[in-house]
Amino acid sequence: MAIGEIWQRCIAKGNLVGSRAEAKGACGSVQLCAGLEAGIEGALHAVRIRAETNGSMQFRAGEIDDELWELEREEGEDPSWIAAAEEGLQGESEYGPEGLTLVDARNGFNELSCYAMLWTARHHRPKGARFAFNCYRHYARCIVRNPGAEPSILLSREGVTQGCPQSGILYGLGLLPLAEHLRCDDDPQQPVNSTVLQPWYADDMAMMGACTRIVRVFQLLMEKGPSVGYFPEPQKSYHICPKAEEAAARTAFEAAGLQVNFCRGKRYVGGFVGSEAMLERWLDPKVKKWVAGVEILARIASRFPQTAYAGLASSLQAEWQYICRVIPGAEHYLGPIESAICEKFIPALLQVSDPVDEAFRQLLSQGVKMGGIALRNPTTSAPLLHQSSVDACDLLIKALHAGGGLSAEAHKACVREAGHHTRKARLKEEEAYLDGLKASGGRKMAKRLDRMSETGAWLSAIPNRFDGTELSREEFQDNLAIRYGLRPRGLPDRCDGCNEPFSVEHGLNCKKGGFVGQRHDDVCEELAHLCSMALTAARISSEPEIFYGRGLTAAQRGTSEVLGDEARGDVGAHGFWKRGRTTIFDVQVCDTDAKSYGNRESKKVLEGAARRKREKYEEACLERRRDFTPMIYSVDGMADKLARAAERRIAGLLAAKWTRQYSQMASFVRTRMCLAIVRSNTLLLRGDRVMNWRRRAPDDGVGVRAAMTYQIQ
Repeated sequence: MAIGEIWQRCIAKGNLVGSRAEAKGACGSVQLCAGLEAGIEGALHAVRIRAETNGSMQFRAGEIDDELWELEREEGEDPSWIAAAEEGLQGESEYGPEGLTLVDARNGFNELSCYAMLWTARHHRPKGARFAFNCYRHYARCIVRNPGAEPSILLSREGVTQGCPQSGILYGLGLLPLAEHLRCDDDPQQPVNSTVLQPWYADDMAMMGACTRIVRVFQLLMEKGPSVGYFPEPQKSYHICPKAEEAAARTAFEAAGLQVNFCRGKRYVGGFVGSEAMLERWLDPKVKKWVAGVEILARIASRFPQTAYAGLASSLQAEWQYICRVIPGAEHYLGPIESAICEKFIPALLQVSDPVDEAFRQLLSQGVKMGGIALRNPTTSAPLLHQSSVDACDLLIKALHAGGGLSAEAHKACVREAGHHTRKARLKEEEAYLDGLKASGGRKMAKRLDRMSETGAWLSAIPNRFDGTELSREEFQDNLAIRYGLRPRGLPDRCDGCNEPFSVEHGLNCKKGGFVGQRHDDVCEELAHLCSMALTAARISSEPEIFYGRGLTAAQRGTSEVLGDEARGDVGAHGFWKRGRTTIFDVQVCDTDAKSYGNRESKKVLEGAARRKREKYEEACLERRRDFTPMIYSVDGMADKLARAAERRIAGLLAAKWTRQYSQMASFVRTRMCLAIVRSNTLLLRGDRVMNWRRRAPDDGVGVRAAMTYQIQ
């Protein structure tokens, strides 16, 4: 293993940006490891659909590997499928019964012929050929440290360097001539369904078809593979077929001198192919491991809820979602995971003692923009995920079955279209459920649900200290409770500032203690920081004067002065909207659920606040050739349309300055502004409003005399 220097990896990744598409086009459906979208999913679907189409690999109920049932059976008793296996063959063609052979090669990545790989890369991937040649023209050196002695240097003469960003593509290109030769050598005069299906993913090769034809291709693989550094090992390979067809398949393999293993099911590229009984045995330990992972994250959530939530929503649930995509009916095995999420993780995240009810669980399973927290229910989302995967791989499956070429661009468009249709169907279903909750939950709940689509940016942020997106335990749990209309734990019964009954609404609006002003200042500072990154620090000013002149107020203005009742804004940014013009921002954070707003929509409340700001200050700013932009937010992060436009402008400036995608910068800016607001909510709910600190007067006058002496000097 020799991963090389960091700068080498960076250059390799940069090279892939310009040459990846060329490699995908060259490999097509022959080698699926060149970055083809949904490549391994297509291989699994192609095998399953081939079996369903031909009526092959029809396993009887309870079929498991021979060594397993021999260990588990009771003395003198055989399972029913053993007797049924004597009845005859299933799915048999003139070339013998069909099955699936999984080929294992010796030390795959380290045995590849570098010369053959570079030759193929020169002809099939010209854009990256020179860089690949410079990387692999010499032997790779692996330095092994020996404590107290000179280090040992191992030379890697063959294979691709493990850890190299382009190793997967180069390995696929290196085996491309071999895979194409095996496809072309198959008899083209036979019907399509009688040919051998040969999906390759790096060194993982599968052959599905009649056993006699698989044997023929296997023999050709044994003959031609070593020329490119691929050394198959039959004794480590497996042939999957029903028990009733094993005898005929074993005869064909043994006649050719291929001592392969026979089984009823086996793992293949992250999925599974075989009988239902073997699938259950394969999935059971995985489900137990995932349940244990959910329980561990539930314990972590009591102290680090944001980290635990990000780990489950962004990482752990993706593991069983892949199983849902490639295995039909996987939802029947994932019930324990859903139970662990409902009974342990969500109560720990929300700091409640009882498991959530079914209606609330369904709301939480929806996307963040649809009122949930994207903790999907694996038992209900699995069918849609599987169908989406099949639709995305439609062109790839047809190309694998036909043994023909594949347009990488057409396949990419197919994947995107399938994803678009799936998201559209899911959003339609979630929106219908949300509308039902609005109709049955009352006006207050409907108002909160309407706002949720605009207030979830802080939930989608991965905690990262470098990006400033981390939240404390109280900050995350308090805002999650506010999002769903719950009362956070540990709040006082009465306000320590005004002695009024304490509620969430009172805490977010009580002006005692100065926390409302601190929240306003925090948002202003975050806005100024983002503007300074988008422009320059010299262009940003704090509390810019709306009127010129020192101490000028509305009461002092004469007939020639501009209108207005205040002299300063919150943040000034020169060259923000137009070159040579200063934009003055005025920030306000309001509670759209306050009783004074009644049943007005949150959007209308924010628009009214922005309109009042513009009526006060916009004319005064325009007379001084300045722009005015009100930045109006709700206490949970919903932005007015003018504030959202300003955020998009900052994102556009950052994207141009940092050469990043606009979508990434838009998410970055929106998340940072939303985090600045929600962090202050915990301060307002849990901060101490009693002014215990008082300035102490000097006892003997020494401090006063010292200060006076300093001023005189």
